[in-house]
Amino acid sequence: MRPPQARHNAQSRQGLRVATPSDSHHLPTDTCQNDPGLQAVADAWPDLPEAVRTSIRTLVEAARGTR
Repeated sequence: MRPPQARHNAQSRQGLRVATPSDSHHLPTDTCQNDPGLQAVADAWPDLPEAVRTSIRTLVEAARGTR
């Protein structure tokens, strides 16, 4: 049995647009490459006890003023 063929018509192309460059293309996508300390935390994260993870999150939130 063959899968049904897609119908291509003007209606099926509605909503498509030409992709434009992202406004944030200049921002780093992997910040761990830029900060060895952050990379160390990221590498250790899976093995850290939950209490340590919670403490780190609390420190970050306090530093950002979100707590």
